[in-house]
Amino acid sequence: MEHCNKLLLLVFLVLTLATNSLAEHKWALYLYGLNGSDPTVAQMALYDWLRLRRSKPSDDVAVLGLRDLPFSDTRYYEVTEEGHNVVERRPTNENTGDPDNLFNFLTWASDRAPAKKTWLLFDGHGTGAVVGGEPTLPEDRDFIEGGPGFEGLVGPEPPSGGGLGPGGIDRDLLTMGELDAVLKRIEGLEQVELMAFQACQMQNLEALYELRERARYFVGSEESMRNHPFPLTDLVRYLSEHPEADGSAFGRYFVEHSFAFSPRRIFTLSCVEASKLSSVAQAVSVLGRELMSLPLWSLGEWEKEELKQLKELVACGKAAVAVGSGKYVDLSLLAKAIEEWATKHSKPNVAGAAVAVQSAVSEAVIITKSRKRYVGCGGVSVFFPTVDTPGFIRKLRGRPAYEPSELIAQYGRTDFAQDTNWDEFIKVLARTAWDRL
Repeated sequence: MEHCNKLLLLVFLVLTLATNSLAEHKWALYLYGLNGSDPTVAQMALYDWLRLRRSKPSDDVAVLGLRDLPFSDTRYYEVTEEGHNVVERRPTNENTGDPDNLFNFLTWASDRAPAKKTWLLFDGHGTGAVVGGEPTLPEDRDFIEGGPGFEGLVGPEPPSGGGLGPGGIDRDLLTMGELDAVLKRIEGLEQVELMAFQACQMQNLEALYELRERARYFVGSEESMRNHPFPLTDLVRYLSEHPEADGSAFGRYFVEHSFAFSPRRIFTLSCVEASKLSSVAQAVSVLGRELMSLPLWSLGEWEKEELKQLKELVACGKAAVAVGSGKYVDLSLLAKAIEEWATKHSKPNVAGAAVAVQSAVSEAVIITKSRKRYVGCGGVSVFFPTVDTPGFIRKLRGRPAYEPSELIAQYGRTDFAQDTNWDEFIKVLARTAWDRL
């Protein structure tokens, strides 16, 4: 009996030590590549992998990733202080836009290297909350229009919404709703410390709002991120040297160092506190409500002054910097332009609501960096297409009645649209612009 008790005690001690060793990481980076068969983005994934091999993380930091390169089996890997190690070769080149494959990877990573704080990094294409529009940067045109390497991504079937995607032969998008559902299912990842996007257009209010309960902080760009890799070696080294840092401190370093690391490349980059996004959404909703209350939306005969005011209001979207695919604008700059418009035309309720939006964004954004024509951007974009945005309003020959576009229909399905008045304002704006502008 005494021998059995000693044996049980020994087993207990071994299990306790094993559990402690699994929980010893203070930070873990889980990098999920959505690179498909697009050679441009795959080149960035290879670059990331090579830099991570040189990162030499300390025992406090775990680094695991999914490598998704063209015409190669998908691989799970781990990077230790000694170097890179391919842990598992998947049987095929998996479609990383499939949420089941994201679930499989994150389950494997969190089981292999659990940590107190998680940095979840997505590497691939991004669209923000919706798919469509006109690229604001020429090099993004192929992705939006389904050009070489992107055939079928935006095809004849109406897309259900925007998100993250591998492009190419995979022709799939990991939507924000799918990402939200996956993280809910994995114990310990229901809310990661920091979620970062090495992908275009993902620092978009509507996209982040849908994920607001799955991360404490977000890092990403309002604009294109093509061929603009993050300095992963330095970022991992920072966590090794500052393992007690929280997402706020790491996010600030992340933005400052990445922006300096990619001169002339990254146009906007910011870190946003997720807990403040509901306040931003509420402020935008109030602004939408105040705008809809204006006597500008009657379909009857208008005075010339009212028509002039409407044109100036639509022009606020052009005064704010267009980002992504022309369907988003910087939210802070838009609110500032609307404030000036409302002040000019003696509309104090609208002006006050616009000021409240600017204040809410300022509270939510921990740090933002921008350059070139994007200087002054506040760090978060919002859906505000103009009459010049393809797909915003559809005016078919021989069809006099207004017909809303798929772009607006997509937007109406987002959580943000369901929870705020902003989509109702966009619908009114679209119809009135079709009739009068």
